[in-house]
Amino acid sequence: MDIKTENLTILFVDIAGFTATTSRQSRAENAHLLQTFDSTLLPLIKRFKGIVVKSIGDALLITFRSPTDAMLCSMALQDAMHEYNLNAPEDKRIHIRVAANLGEVRVTKNDIFGEPVNVASRIEGIAPADEIYLSEAVYMAMNKAEVPAQEVGFKELKGVPQALRIYSIPRFSTPRLIPESVAVSGEQGSELLFPYGGMHHCMPQSSSSRPGISLPGGIPKYALYVLAAIVVILG
Repeated sequence: MDIKTENLTILFVDIAGFTATTSRQSRAENAHLLQTFDSTLLPLIKRFKGIVVKSIGDALLITFRSPTDAMLCSMALQDAMHEYNLNAPEDKRIHIRVAANLGEVRVTKNDIFGEPVNVASRIEGIAPADEIYLSEAVYMAMNKAEVPAQEVGFKELKGVPQALRIYSIPRFSTPRLIPESVAVSGEQGSELLFPYGGMHHCMPQSSSSRPGISLPGGIPKYALYVLAAIVVILG
């Protein structure tokens, strides 16, 4: 039996203090909280090319092929929940935490397995509410021009033999964190209102295309230049 493996960025997103919150809620209120959580975050995960592998209670296990997309998505998720909280009563607010790791995992039809998944789960356990924590593996692989990060330090994680260097994406660290290449559809000034500059209002730029170098039909401009030169020489 062949074992399928892939090198993926693994993201865990969960609701901070969920157990304590549910103890104060009716079943209807708890269902509404989870529905709000899903409806706010799932469209953004899809937009940034993430795949939701499964939900575990209040947590989502998500994979990305691009570590940069994973971290930009993390910023968008926090900004979207921040916007929801701005308009929600205090007892209805939802605070999430995000943890990321990268590595080779075993992939099945409905799940993923491996040490990178376990480490991501452990990082989630130490991430504070409203924060994004990532492993050194993600930090080294992502595009640092698009994703600001700062070192948190070495952390001992349960079940992990050696302390791991952990990084975070700082909140409100600069007037604007959104890359200039990303088109913003939100209002001007939103970067001052949201911890990550209003990333949830952005459309991610495709990493597989370079705007301006191809014409309709997929004909690159340089091909037309070469063709024109040949015509001149033959003519």
